[in-house]
Amino acid sequence: AESLLSEFQQGGVTSYIDEAIHLDRTALELWPPGHPERSVSLAIPAIHHSDRYDQLGATCDLEEVIVLSREGLGH
Repeated sequence: AESLLSEFQQGGVTSYIDEAIHLDRTALELWPPGHPERSVSLAIPAIHHSDRYDQLGATCDLEEVIVLSREGLGH
């Protein structure tokens, strides 16, 4: 996913960041709620949504950052 993010940052091709976020979500499913590694794993898709928001300005990405961050904090 990180190489896809790098490609997105260099070329701005949205399909790269979309695929990175999809892979983040797939990996996140490996850690069920309550698992000690889940909160750390929530940070990665939050960062990728934040990067996509910075580039494209879609508020749905910003909202997803908030949701993921709150879950990571246990709220």
